Amino acid sequence: MLYGIDKSELRNITIESIDLEALRRSSAVFNISQSEIAQPVQLHNSEDYIRLDRLYIADEELFDSFALDYKKERSARAYYTSMNLAIKKKKVKQNNLLPQSLDQYRQKLETIREYLIHNYGVYVSFTDSRFKKIELNITAEMKYDFEDYKVLFEAIRQERNLKIYPNSSTYESSLKTGTYYYSSKSQELKFYNKSKELWDCFKIQVDDKIMRLEYKLTGFDKIADKLGTDKPLDLTDEAIVSFLNESIKEDVFKPIQKYIDKTDKQLVKKYKQIKKQYKRGFIREFAHYCNAKDTDIFDIQQVFDIAKGDINKSNNGSKNRKLIDSIMSPTLKYNLDKFAEFKVKFQIVNQ
Repeated sequence: MLYGIDKSELRNITIESIDLEALRRSSAVFNISQSEIAQPVQLHNSEDYIRLDRLYIADEELFDSFALDYKKERSARAYYTSMNLAIKKKKVKQNNLLPQSLDQYRQKLETIREYLIHNYGVYVSFTDSRFKKIELNITAEMKYDFEDYKVLFEAIRQERNLKIYPNSSTYESSLKTGTYYYSSKSQELKFYNKSKELWDCFKIQVDDKIMRLEYKLTGFDKIADKLGTDKPLDLTDEAIVSFLNESIKEDVFKPIQKYIDKTDKQLVKKYKQIKKQYKRGFIREFAHYCNAKDTDIFDIQQVFDIAKGDINKSNNGSKNRKLIDSIMSPTLKYNLDKFAEFKVKFQIVNQ
């Protein structure tokens, strides 16, 4: 099991100075303006300034893009800088299986700082930079195929906290593989088949069953609230681990357990009704009811536990268990085992 940072968007990156000749030789797109409302930027090794309307660098080696841009606020311009980063380097087709540790992320920022100087003549500082978006994930090798966990994903969907995750879906168009995700404007939780994504995006075949659980936080306030800071240089590994562990308990384990408890109560009530209605064959009828498409149930073990007293009467215990097992769909088997696996694979212990 691995955890760390995937994609991010940084704001408040300070452009300290620019080597104009080096910038002109690069692939960067920029506009120099004579307007007083354009952003003043100091020329490197000089006391002179130029004014930039915009600066845009699409690099795709160490980062996706870096920009100086503005938003119009009434009659004024509010300038900002932004940088979008991802692990994968598109030109060299590097995969993003391994998330970045916090130390690796900070080392990458230092590498980018030097890279911008050497390749674009742009001198920046990340000292005051802030996360506008950040993706944190846990990547784990699983026991079962990804789609075998769909009952767990459905349990989360039904019992999720709607105030935090008003939206849910089983598909994300940016990925060719199925994705289960729950979201709001500022926070998203998703699960996806990482093994399949590696093949779809990079043509890399892996034999392991790899699942990724990923959180995306958006907005300075949301990130600061969840991680204690929105500044990458102030962020701690302890804050990341605490956020992931506590959020997963609340957003994943709690809804699944709530779904199990709720369906237990519903099934006990239904079993009593069926037993009263059918004097013979009620175990069979109950199994068929539990296996129906519109019945809320988590695992076949619920059937065994609820009907245990009647299953074990006389000498028909083994026969009754085989009957139930033959009726129940494979989808409803081993889900308690998968839930137990989640509790191990998606909790970070001291490394």
